[in-house]
Amino acid sequence: MAVRQRATSEYQFQRGLSIEDLSTNTGVAIETIRYYQRRGLIDAPERNGRRGFYGVEAVGRLSEITSLRQQGFSLREIERKLADEPEESAALMDFDELALRSKIPAPILQSLMAEQILVPLHVDGESKFNSSDVAMARAALQLLGKGLPFSELLGLAKVHIERMEETVDDAIGVFDRTVRRPITSTEEQFVDEFKEFIEISEVLSRLVALNFQRLLTIRAQRHLDLTGSKLEKEVVARLFKEYLESNV
Repeated sequence: MAVRQRATSEYQFQRGLSIEDLSTNTGVAIETIRYYQRRGLIDAPERNGRRGFYGVEAVGRLSEITSLRQQGFSLREIERKLADEPEESAALMDFDELALRSKIPAPILQSLMAEQILVPLHVDGESKFNSSDVAMARAALQLLGKGLPFSELLGLAKVHIERMEETVDDAIGVFDRTVRRPITSTEEQFVDEFKEFIEISEVLSRLVALNFQRLLTIRAQRHLDLTGSKLEKEVVARLFKEYLESNV
């Protein structure tokens, strides 16, 4: 029964939520949703004939409003908070604040954590997140909003993470053999070594991300070139050339 409920929920997110679906998913009454909409706290639904459908971002916005209301903020104060849209703080945050800042429902974040797409940092024995986790969560939500099957995306991510862990372990091994001196290092030297490790990890992360993006684009172009229609091949060839020229 639980599996069927999850599949229905994924389908609803992909096709858009009616106001009834939105109310069910957030626990916010329909009349309250309409009131928030009149005040500009949430965007109006997109029309499909006589029916209106909300995007998944409306769930996050209502969750944020509900959380702020529970903290004692008035609607006028919430309006000002939402209008300001401050930049993400670099400070660490707990799970509830991650959900609030990312504007993503907690069940979706928990699914991302279960598949290790989101991995909390461990600071003083507590699980914490930072602005990078907010960005990753929003990226996952953006893919979901494109209509891609959430369960299949999680499956791909799980396989990717398993393979990536092997590469990460190898990278740490290289650092151990070439940079780290655990026996002879003084505290000051080890601080320098750890800072160097952070710098290396940031550069390596950029390299891997750029390489993955390039490889994915090239392989997709080749796949369409082999399997696409004449029109698809012509369009892909033109767009691929434009992509390469804009990413030199």
